[in-house]
Amino acid sequence: MKVLPKRQKDASGQGDMGFKYFTQNNNHYFLFLDNIKNLELDENERPKLHRDGAGGYLTAYKVTDDGTVSKFSVLNVDAVPELKKGAVYQFTVKRILNLSDNEFVVEFYKKNKEDVLIKFKIN
Repeated sequence: MKVLPKRQKDASGQGDMGFKYFTQNNNHYFLFLDNIKNLELDENERPKLHRDGAGGYLTAYKVTDDGTVSKFSVLNVDAVPELKKGAVYQFTVKRILNLSDNEFVVEFYKKNKEDVLIKFKIN
């Protein structure tokens, strides 16, 4: 068994905590919002805290069927070109949808009844 470290605190009740799990191309993916300082942690280092409503980086753990783990940053949610800085509202991991064997989409709410969908391809 291997621990996939993540440290989050839900203080504002905005709902962006937790993770989304799906499989693609025989790999397992766990997507969640994280503090950018956690992208390259040492194996025994405790993750820095990520707080609900603090923006963050959409981060993924990729786990192969043989147990190999890799971690990578998918997107800085404060730098989405279609949104103003800090304009991500009501983001939750429930807004991540697996589309196919190599694609997923993330929905961001802009306000004024407008949403932005960003599609990602996994290589």
